[in-house]
Amino acid sequence: DELVRERGGDDTTVLAISTESPEVVRAYVAEQPLAFAVATAVESELPPPYRDLPAVPATFFLDEQMKIEEVRFGYVSQATF
Repeated sequence: DELVRERGGDDTTVLAISTESPEVVRAYVAEQPLAFAVATAVESELPPPYRDLPAVPATFFLDEQMKIEEVRFGYVSQATF
């Protein structure tokens, strides 16, 4: 959320994907407003490498062509960006 607030408007886009139900995600976002979009998905329907993750959260860094450049598992600090 902090990343989006600080760098919003440049070439940075943040999208969260949750495997929780839409109702759970809506309730969370209602209590904890976020500056980025949250999509819901059934994990088994996500394409590799976005499913069967060894740890969560997982952060995927993509280039302009949407090619994955790097993946980090676990908490990623603001300094990483």
